[in-house]
Amino acid sequence: MNILDDFQFPNWIEFFDNDIDYYSNKDRQDLLCRFKLRQIYHNFCVARMNVIFSEDKTNYGDLDPEGKNKKMLKNLFLQNALIYYNTCIDLSWCLVYFYCVSKKDEEFNISMEEIKKIEASINFESLQEILKCQINISSIKEKSILEKLLNITNDFWTKNLPNDFRQDYNYIKHKGVFDIFGFESNNSELFLVNGKIPNIVIPRIKSFDSDKYMKILQEFHIKFIKYIDDIIDIIIKPKCNQNSYPFEEVMTNIINNLET
Repeated sequence: MNILDDFQFPNWIEFFDNDIDYYSNKDRQDLLCRFKLRQIYHNFCVARMNVIFSEDKTNYGDLDPEGKNKKMLKNLFLQNALIYYNTCIDLSWCLVYFYCVSKKDEEFNISMEEIKKIEASINFESLQEILKCQINISSIKEKSILEKLLNITNDFWTKNLPNDFRQDYNYIKHKGVFDIFGFESNNSELFLVNGKIPNIVIPRIKSFDSDKYMKILQEFHIKFIKYIDDIIDIIIKPKCNQNSYPFEEVMTNIINNLET
């Protein structure tokens, strides 16, 4: 396979926020969505980079001068990719939530304290509850948008994740790395008694199948791009990006928000 063709870049850069946007009158929800998309893109690119580094043709140079650790390094990079791809899922929930977050009319900004609180607490279940609550109190037009977001996020989480994708990520978070070094071995058959293996529990570190994970990560990479593209079409694409704003608008916001 051509790994560059199978792990293509998404086309999200055009939607990123710029510093000048924050001095304008653009709504803060839109800016936070575009900021969160920028974070997703960075993590997605790091995940992709780790997959590229894992390719069998890679010459690791000083990392492996004698070429004896290629399998271990491949496993290492693929496990790293699994972690960063899963981080993208978490960030996607923030992306959607920031579309829903309300801003007090009398305040220019959404505070960093509120942003950090959202980022620390949001998960799939809480996002679904927030969307359902918003649907119940929204206008017909907004209700339709929120219902689409509810369906997109729910379908991706419940139907489109590759088998064990999240479970293996949680294994790394709570139990540590897979056996990417090949230290573990199953010697139970050395203790056969009358042709039977004794029923004795021996804890082992989970093994890592690089060929299996290359296919899993490719599947996820493609599906995640489609997932985020669907969200962008709803919450970001209709908002036009600007490189400049009226001087009066920018200066008014600067003066009104000077520290006293």
